[in-house]
Amino acid sequence: MTVGYVGSSNDDYTLELQIETLKKYGCNQIFHSKNSTSETKDIQVLRILDLLKPGDLFVVRKLKHLADSITQLLQITNYIREKGIMFVSIQE
Repeated sequence: MTVGYVGSSNDDYTLELQIETLKKYGCNQIFHSKNSTSETKDIQVLRILDLLKPGDLFVVRKLKHLADSITQLLQITNYIREKGIMFVSIQE
């Protein structure tokens, strides 16, 4: 399964661009965090990752859409690796 994640944005164009990019990449499902704080975003991303199995692909357009800090990014990517999920940031 290929799952995309769209980070929150106040700019509708940015949201549409993220979604279009993920669709073109082949994401079967796309999840979106609306109006989330750093803490709630963390929880939402972990819930999404819990749905995935080893070998599934998790995709974001940019790393900044996934995490608000380096620490948060490392925690999330370590969790992804531990679960055996593949990860792609399209623009990085």
